[in-house]
Amino acid sequence: AFGMCDGGTAPQVSDIVGRPVAGKTGSSEDNTTETFVGFTPQAAAAGIAADPADPTDAVGRAVAPRVDEAVAATLAAAVAGLPVLDFPAPSEAIAFGPDG
Repeated sequence: AFGMCDGGTAPQVSDIVGRPVAGKTGSSEDNTTETFVGFTPQAAAAGIAADPADPTDAVGRAVAPRVDEAVAATLAAAVAGLPVLDFPAPSEAIAFGPDG
């Protein structure tokens, strides 16, 4: 990534982890799953929510914040006590390609 995201899930996850974090949320199959993958320079974690009793249940938005919180709490525990590292910025050529 080039730059910083300050919308969506980013503020919530950053507040919980307390250090630079990147990630991606997603829903699939008519919102029957909700996922979040988060990482710091030192650790990565992922979570997925689905209703095993009813695979057609659109869990989606209803559980998204809890999936995000669970992954963020896992990351926070994994990096507790480690030095805070930032992501190295890519060059503009890598971030934007040869044509900018």
